[in-house]
Amino acid sequence: MKTSSLSTLLVFLVTAATSLRACTVPVFRYALDRWPADFYRIEAPAVFEEKWAVHKQLVDVANVTLNFSNVIDTVKVFFPAFDGKERMLPVDVGLEDFAALVNSPVRQEMTRRLVSGESGVFLIVGDPSSEEFGEVKRRLETLLIKLAKALELPEIDPNDPSNYMSAGPPLKIAFSALSVDRNNPAERFLVPQLEFGLAEGVNPPTFVVPVYGRGRALGVIPPDDSFEGVIERVALFLTGPCSCQVKALNPGWDLIISIDWDDAVNNPPERTSILVEDKKSLTNEAPPALHSERSTYDLNNEKPTGQAENLPLIITAVFASALVGFGWIFLRPKTKN
Repeated sequence: MKTSSLSTLLVFLVTAATSLRACTVPVFRYALDRWPADFYRIEAPAVFEEKWAVHKQLVDVANVTLNFSNVIDTVKVFFPAFDGKERMLPVDVGLEDFAALVNSPVRQEMTRRLVSGESGVFLIVGDPSSEEFGEVKRRLETLLIKLAKALELPEIDPNDPSNYMSAGPPLKIAFSALSVDRNNPAERFLVPQLEFGLAEGVNPPTFVVPVYGRGRALGVIPPDDSFEGVIERVALFLTGPCSCQVKALNPGWDLIISIDWDDAVNNPPERTSILVEDKKSLTNEAPPALHSERSTYDLNNEKPTGQAENLPLIITAVFASALVGFGWIFLRPKTKN
């Protein structure tokens, strides 16, 4: 996914979010509570059915549908349809590979953090031993620490039914970074899913993918000159009020994960501080009384500068949703076939 397109789209989404005050639950929490993961379709040879039956527990909770056939001899995995088109995941799936296809160490840790209440988990994809990877990790973690300190949760009216939230994890602003070694065999089925957002023919050695909600990847962010600016807009989008409540009108694509999201959200892991890999805390707990302002921020001072929350209603919610939808359709870059 081209950085320029992602950046433009996120500016558009943040502008729409700050122009309206319908649902004011933060995007990341609204997505965690209300947006079920889209399903991948898997077509496999009939001989796989008996072997894969032992993974019934994984199948029952994974966002996949299985179809077995006598007329095919290889496994085909299809992304959820976009724009009426189906795209195949470029992977070679063998008889023994089903568990790795729907689960992996990174996905387990990522989901643990999301159901614990993190606003977003930023996956760094590449070679962790490379100098570039280390520099990208440093830049990302430094910025996430600043953003977690500077951003504030929107004010939420508990009497507005559109602001319903589950009794799940505590509401807070928290970000973390998580490394994905693209050469690790355990992640061989995750990496191609993360590369889905790359433009055809483009595959940087290191890139970042923000993930939120129920395993929804927001986009691919290369470490170029606009890196910090795009990360900032991602954080604003995730922590801003969810004015556009229709999942299909929001950017991103879902990852294959074997987890019972409803159960996990309502029974989150034991409450702990969410840490980045170098143990720096990125958690900014919401006080008992939610903030009365939606803040802009000065990254140098790391303090909110404040922006009045009671902005006038500029356009109707219906028009805003349609506008976001059209913006996504026209700004969304082409992806691999």
